[in-house]
Amino acid sequence: MTKNNDMKEFWLGGKHTVNHALKNENNAIFKVFLSSKNNINEIPKKYLNLISIKSHQEIDKLFSTKINHQGYAVKIKERKTFQFSELRKNIIKYDEIIILNNVFDDRNIGSIIRSCVAFDVKCLIVEKNNFRAGSELMNKSASGGMEYIDIYLVSNLNNVIKVLQQNAYWVYSLDGESNKNIFDIKFNKKSAFIFGSEGDGIKSLVKKNSDEIISIPINKKIESLNLSNSVSIVLSNIKKAR
Repeated sequence: MTKNNDMKEFWLGGKHTVNHALKNENNAIFKVFLSSKNNINEIPKKYLNLISIKSHQEIDKLFSTKINHQGYAVKIKERKTFQFSELRKNIIKYDEIIILNNVFDDRNIGSIIRSCVAFDVKCLIVEKNNFRAGSELMNKSASGGMEYIDIYLVSNLNNVIKVLQQNAYWVYSLDGESNKNIFDIKFNKKSAFIFGSEGDGIKSLVKKNSDEIISIPINKKIESLNLSNSVSIVLSNIKKAR
């Protein structure tokens, strides 16, 4: 788990992102900025003394990238993440696990987190060099989903695959070239799904170590789906099958 003294402070923006962050009792909250007094009644009472009313332009300046903050911002301590060593201990809690390989885009990762939470997936595994906890775009794209998922930051996905297989998980890699259609597969109760970047896909060794390589059938006129859309389709299909 990330140590408290290693956690940085940063700003979150967006109505849903801020409101969900304030509902999470584990978060350390330092400041709340609103553009309108009319929104104060949405803020939990224990944070009322932290509220300042600021203009939209003043809130804009809090962020290094342009995001639609909707007049809501909160200064928060970076949330805890988990390490590979903790996966063995916690793995019993999860039925489905999503794993990202070669995925760098903050907005994509945020959207995937949102999809995971929407379909009750509670575990996401990401290569640690590709994850920026304080990313404004990722947090905004997750739309509050960061508060409801365990995120593991790892160095070697092949070691992760071994641990999953030792704990009765069936590991699937998503690859558009596979002839195995996700809609024809009966998924294992304990399942992990690896998704690669839209450009480079999944690394060959990671794919080789998976138990099965599967694809989402799409019209051949379209080369590939957006990554977060692919995650949503897979998770929706699993939920329906369960």
